[in-house]
Amino acid sequence: MNPFRHLLPHFRREARLFALGVAALLLTDLLEQFLPRLLKRAMDAVQQAGPDAAAHRAALWAVAGWVGLRVLFVALQGLLRWGWRMGLFGMSRKVEYGMRRALFDRLLTLDWTFYRRFRMGEILSRAMSDLAAVRESLGFGWLTLIDGIAVVGLTLGFMFASDARLSLGILWPLLAVPLLVATLGRRLRVLQARAQDQLGELSQAASESFSGARVLHAFARQEEEAGRFGKQAMAYRRRVLAVASVDALYWPLLGLAAAASEYLLLKLGGARMAVHAMSVGDFAMFQSYLVQIGWPVMALGLTGNSYIKGKVSVERLNEIYDARPEVSDPAPGGSAPVPAPGTAGRLEFRGVRCAYDPGNEVIRGFDLRVAPGEWVGLAGGVGSGKSTLLKLPPRLLDPTAGAVFLDGRDLREWPLRALRAQVALAAQEPFLFGETVLENVAFSRADEADRLRAEAEAALLAADLWETVRALPQGLDTLLGEKGVNLSGGQRRRLALARALFARPKVLLLDDVFSAVDTATEARIAPALRLAAPECAVLLVSHRVSTLRLCDRVLVLEAGGVVEEGSPDALIARGGRFREMAGREELARRAGLEG
Repeated sequence: MNPFRHLLPHFRREARLFALGVAALLLTDLLEQFLPRLLKRAMDAVQQAGPDAAAHRAALWAVAGWVGLRVLFVALQGLLRWGWRMGLFGMSRKVEYGMRRALFDRLLTLDWTFYRRFRMGEILSRAMSDLAAVRESLGFGWLTLIDGIAVVGLTLGFMFASDARLSLGILWPLLAVPLLVATLGRRLRVLQARAQDQLGELSQAASESFSGARVLHAFARQEEEAGRFGKQAMAYRRRVLAVASVDALYWPLLGLAAAASEYLLLKLGGARMAVHAMSVGDFAMFQSYLVQIGWPVMALGLTGNSYIKGKVSVERLNEIYDARPEVSDPAPGGSAPVPAPGTAGRLEFRGVRCAYDPGNEVIRGFDLRVAPGEWVGLAGGVGSGKSTLLKLPPRLLDPTAGAVFLDGRDLREWPLRALRAQVALAAQEPFLFGETVLENVAFSRADEADRLRAEAEAALLAADLWETVRALPQGLDTLLGEKGVNLSGGQRRRLALARALFARPKVLLLDDVFSAVDTATEARIAPALRLAAPECAVLLVSHRVSTLRLCDRVLVLEAGGVVEEGSPDALIARGGRFREMAGREELARRAGLEG
C-alpha cells in the first residue's frame, strides 16, 4: 500500500505552484552553468592581453563586459531563487495546512475506541512533530532532489564537453555518495521512528503533569513528577542524539568525497598547466564547476535522509488517517428522515447487550421503554452498567446485540447529526471549554450564541446556576478557565446540565449530575427541570435515593441486568436492594447530623 496515499491529494491541489517552483529552479540551475564559462572568458582575456597600453585597455573592457554579464546572470538568479522558494516551500506549507485540517477533521470523527488506543501525547506528537517533518521533506526534499539532479546533470554535461578525460579523473570519488546514502539511510529510518515514538511519550508525560497539577500539589509530588518528566526528556534526548549522530556523518563524509575531487583537480590540472596543456581560464572553470557540483552531490545524499524522515512521519500519521469510527452514519439511502419539530421522542431498548471487550459483557439483555415526559432512574453499584446505558441513545457506543429505538426507528438508521440533535447528555465528568459561560451553555448553537442570551439564561435558571453566573465579573461573558477551573465541581455539572437543556432535546440523559450538590439545591432543580423540559424522556443515573425519588420509575441494575423495577415508593415498600440503599443513605445522613 502506498504510504503517501493521504498526502497525494493535497500535493495534487498544489501541483501548479509546485510546477512554477520547479521551472524557476531549473532556470536558476541553467544560468548557473554559464557562470564558470564567463569566469574562463574573463581570465583568458587578461592572460592574452598584449604588452602595449591599447591591448591592456581592450583586455580591461573585455573583462568588464564578462563581469557585467556575470552580474546580470546573478541578478536573474536572485529573482528566480525567490520564485522557486515561493513555489517549493509555499507548496510544502500549503500541503502541511491541508494535512493538518484533514487530521483535525479525522480526529473529530473518531470515537472512544480510537482514544482508548492513542493517548493525547501521541496524537499531539503526530500533529506537531510529524507534520513538520512531512513539510520539511516536501519542501527541502524536492529542492535537493531536483536541484541535485539538474545541477549534476548539467554540470557533468558541460565538464565532459570541455574535457572528458580530466572530468573522469577528478569525479570518481563522488561515486561513493550513493553507497553512503543507502548504508546510513537504513539505520537512520529505525532511529527516527524510535525518536518520534519517544516524543509521543514525552508529550503524554507533559500533558498529564499539566492536567493533574492540582493532584500533584495536593500530594506534594512535584519533585517526583519533575524527575519522571526528566527521565522521559533524557530518553528523548538520547534518541534524538542517536539520529543526529548518524545524520551528522553525511556532511563530513560527503565533504571528504568533494575534497578528494578537489585534490585530484589540483594534481591533474596543475600538471597540465605546467606543460601549457591547459589555460588558467580552463583551470578556473573546472575549479568553479567542481565547487558548483559539490553541493548538489551532498544534496542528493540529504534527499535520502529527508525522504526517510518524511516517510516515517507519514506512516505514523497514516495510523490516524486510516482509523475509522466504530459508530458511523448509515449507508446512503438507508437513513431515517430528519425528524420534524413535533417528533415525540419515545425511547426504547430491546434485548440490548453491550461489551467493551469480547467475552466481557457490561449489559446483558436490557429492555426498557421511556415515554415522552417520563423520568426513569437507573440505580446500582459501581460497574453495574448505568453509564454504559447512557452512551447508547446518542450512539457514543453501539450495542453488540439488540437495538435501541427512537420513535420506533433503530438508532443505526438515523443520521448521526439528526439523532444527536434530539439527544442531550449531561456527563458525570463534564468538559467545559476555555470560552465564555455563554459559549459553553450555547455550545450546540455556538455560532448564534449572542442572539440566544435569553435562552441561555433560562437554561441556567433551570439548572439553579443563574444567580452564580450573574455574580461573576462579566456575567454570561465571563471567560472560564481551562476545563472550567474557576468553577466548583457542582457548578461545572450544573453548567453541563444547562448546556444539555439549551439544546432542547427530546431525550435527556443525566449521569449523576446531582452528586455534587446538596439536597436543598437538588430539590430546587428537579421541578425547574420538569418545567423546562416537560416532554423530554429522561434517563437519570444516581447513587442517591433522594435523587432517584424524583423519577417516575427506578431500575436497579446488577452485573448489567435489571434486578428490581418500579416506582421509588413501591421499591422501598418491597424491601429489596433499593430499600437497602435508602437505609444506608438514612444512616449516613443521621451520622452526619450527629457528628
